[in-house]
Formats: sequence, C-alpha cells, structure tokens
Amino acid sequence: MTTPPPEIAPGRECGSCTMCCKTMRVAEIDKPKDKWCPHCVIGKGCGIYEERPASCREFLCVYLLDGTLGEHWKPSHSRMVLSNQIESVLRIYVDPDRPDVWRKQPYYADLKKWSANAVRLKSIVVVQVGDNVTVILPDRDRSFGKLEPHQRLQLLTRMGPRGLEYDVEIRSQP
Repeated sequence: MTTPPPEIAPGRECGSCTMCCKTMRVAEIDKPKDKWCPHCVIGKGCGIYEERPASCREFLCVYLLDGTLGEHWKPSHSRMVLSNQIESVLRIYVDPDRPDVWRKQPYYADLKKWSANAVRLKSIVVVQVGDNVTVILPDRDRSFGKLEPHQRLQLLTRMGPRGLEYDVEIRSQP
C-alpha cells in the first residue's frame, strides 16, 4: 500500500518563490545545492516545468504543506527552505548569501519553540548553511560542521540534575 502524496495547504502556492531552485540539490541534472538551477527563471519559476526532474516534482517545502506556518517563513521572504523529507528531522536549508538569517527574530524564536516540541517526539531541528550543520536544541545549539554521507544525527536523552536533558551525536551508517 502506497502513501498518498501530501497536499498543499489551502491558500499556499509557490507563486514567484524559487528558493528551492537554489538551496536544494537535484541529482538527476547534477545541480549542486546552494547554486541556482540553470533552468530556474529567478522570481518566476521553472523554465522546464513540464519536463522537470522527479525530485523537483515530488518536493514540497513545509511552508506549502503547513498552513499554520507564519507568512514570514515563505522561502522567498525568509531565504530558508524548510523540509521534512527525512523522518524525524525538520531541516532548514539556508540561502548561503544570508547565512545568519536563521539567528534573527522571529525565526530563531520559532526554531527554539519547534525544537522543544521536536525533542518530545524524538525528533530534531537541523539548520544547514552550505555544508555546516547545526542542531537546534531547547537549551543550546550544537554545531557539527560538515557531515559525511554515511553519518546521521541521533537525539540522545538522559536524566540530569534539573530533569530531562537532550543532546545529539553523530552515528555512522553502513
């Protein structure tokens, strides 16, 4: 049994937003992340929309899926693309031309709030600027730099002197 594709939230659309065309990697056409796709007409859309690769057809950012997400998170405005394609991870791909935007308000406050909710669900919030990976935890941020393709982040919990404490470690997968 296959899972039905997610639906775009009422009132949401890409419109003139093309931020995923810059921040996301597209393997089918050897497009690296953080570089504009050669088929993108910036501020208008995909120049090969009808023939676009499968990964582009299937990708929906969290802004499109979650109608409760504030308008300030629209990628063309925030310069960040939110993705939940990896199970138990909310990943925020930041435009490398605005590397510190995620640290500004109201974004950082939202990330902290999401992190507090995520850890209770054994999930994590990850900010990625270029190859630099930072995990947002409720009480601190943990920078890991570049992760290798075989490395995965795993949430750890333990009882500390003030209650439950959270951390993240790198695990290798074969």
